Amino acid sequence: MLTNVVEVSEEVDASVEDIFDSAIDTIFPDETRNCHGYVSSQITYKSRRFGDVRLELADPRSEDGRKLFAHYVWNAALLIAELIGGTEEGSASNGVDWNVDGERIIELGAGTGLAGLIAAQAGANKVVISDFPSPEILGAIKENVKKNISKEVQKRVTVQAHQWGVLEDQFSKAHPNDFTRVLSADCLWMTGEHLNLARSMLHFLAHSDSARVWVTAGFHTGRSIVAQFFDVAVDAGLAIEKIWEQDVHGNERVWTKQPASKTENATELKRWLVIAILRRNSDQ
Repeated sequence: MLTNVVEVSEEVDASVEDIFDSAIDTIFPDETRNCHGYVSSQITYKSRRFGDVRLELADPRSEDGRKLFAHYVWNAALLIAELIGGTEEGSASNGVDWNVDGERIIELGAGTGLAGLIAAQAGANKVVISDFPSPEILGAIKENVKKNISKEVQKRVTVQAHQWGVLEDQFSKAHPNDFTRVLSADCLWMTGEHLNLARSMLHFLAHSDSARVWVTAGFHTGRSIVAQFFDVAVDAGLAIEKIWEQDVHGNERVWTKQPASKTENATELKRWLVIAILRRNSDQ
């Protein structure tokens, strides 16, 4: 089960609310946790290939941390980490080769930077872990790089401020079409940022035929919001090569913009995520 690869432990000063929150899936067994962490918790991603990855969370008491929900590890980040780094050969979910050996990677809206951390350890030639220009968020990512990656691998990793759609800054102008893989884990929940996110994806994505954007996202803000992003991305110049849904148990089903069943509700949606492989639209 996907949620079994993350361990949340409370510090001695954990509040009653924090302890209750961490036990929700025990108290309510039908409820699936789709995010993990709070201010007093210690987060460990238990990689089968690389061992324990201990994650620092952004301080949610800061305004940026609260607005961007960077003080959680989301299931979409766990899923893409499992796909990229689950085995030495890489996974092959739905016929997709998730091997990143030798690839140039940028992670957008990284949060804790988990996907980028795993990609670096899995052999990516270059990894940029980016998020909103918030000192708290970027500081937590830098700490995660320092704690979890060897000094030799750190030479291939950069933590970078990037606001989606802002493409005239020094970093963006220096790296157009520079990355063979663009990663996005649970970045689709803000409808007002859909176009900016798509623009950043296109800006950084290499023009090579094999360059791809890998997207994972949960449905915690609703299926229609997730579907809206893909419509915006296609209009912006991306094409959907593959898209499907997978639940926390590894079951797969066809992607649909409409409810997958007559009984679909918030509890069921927490168990499911969307996985999409995007490329440049060759007609544009």
